Amino acid sequence: MTIKYNSYIAGLAAALLTLLLGACTADSDSGGRAVVRLAFFADGQAGTMRTLGSGNWSDVNSLAVAIYDNGGNAIGYRQNATPTADASGIYTLDVETRQATGCSIYASANVDCFSDGCTLNALKDKKITRTALTDLAADTEVPMVGVYGSTVDITGGSQTIGQVELKRICSLLSIRVTPASGITINSYQLCHLPKGTYYVERQPTDWTAPADYADFAAVSGLNSSSAVTASYFVYENLAGSTAGLTAETDRYAANAPTDASYLLVGATGAGWQTVFRIYLGGLDLDGTTNYNNFNLYRNCRYTVDVQVNGASDSDLRIDSRVESIGLTTTLGDWTSSGSDIPGTAE
Repeated sequence: MTIKYNSYIAGLAAALLTLLLGACTADSDSGGRAVVRLAFFADGQAGTMRTLGSGNWSDVNSLAVAIYDNGGNAIGYRQNATPTADASGIYTLDVETRQATGCSIYASANVDCFSDGCTLNALKDKKITRTALTDLAADTEVPMVGVYGSTVDITGGSQTIGQVELKRICSLLSIRVTPASGITINSYQLCHLPKGTYYVERQPTDWTAPADYADFAAVSGLNSSSAVTASYFVYENLAGSTAGLTAETDRYAANAPTDASYLLVGATGAGWQTVFRIYLGGLDLDGTTNYNNFNLYRNCRYTVDVQVNGASDSDLRIDSRVESIGLTTTLGDWTSSGSDIPGTAE
């Protein structure tokens, strides 16, 4: 069995903030103030609309900002602000703060994850939890959170800091299951995804599930001889890696991390019926195929293309009976389709 595994580089730019420090005055802990002016824009991409719920992928309808000194204490804070746009579409927002060195700047759009006086450590531990997996798709706006890439010194005068990337705290996962001639697709189900996430992005090395895991409802009774498609909004699941996997056929239950997410596909052919368990991930953030990787990252668009082809007694990615599949997975930025970089594995 030959499995084609296509990927393309994931451009993760979502919305960019250009931070301008204006009208900053000399300050000390005794009470002098400064004003941080934030100018920002979103990657509008006209016509790129949500396929579930309503609203645009890149709408910024509210903004919250928090600034922390080098001890992790909040020195500037604003929430639930409605940014104003100039004629060119650039938004601005002023945040009061004070002079300090080694400051960190965090911002969020369409969700307020800050609170007055909240420390930086408390912010990094803060999480959002939902009642059901489908709650995310019901949102009218996509929540985004970002942090400036290095610390800054607020010293007074007028300072231009740079750009902060706002990343969506969810991802869009689309599936397509195509049966070969004489095969029908009976059912599918997306399984074992967390019902929440951290507001501030974490690395896989310091990530643990912030909420309970759950399954989306099974879609059954299809009996379809043509391609079946579906899209889901999901939170990241940094389930981990398994060393030594060299092909898609190695990504079965015994080799998967405990909390890896997977897709179940039920299919029927002449004299057989089976259910495949297809583990998600398999790509690094740059779009490179990595069979060891079972992570799902935030702010990505995943496309999983499953082709149900024929029989194979050696295929271990099944829950019952035997059958082989071809699988193509692509990882792209949020608003463009990108270009495929094909590769094959035997």
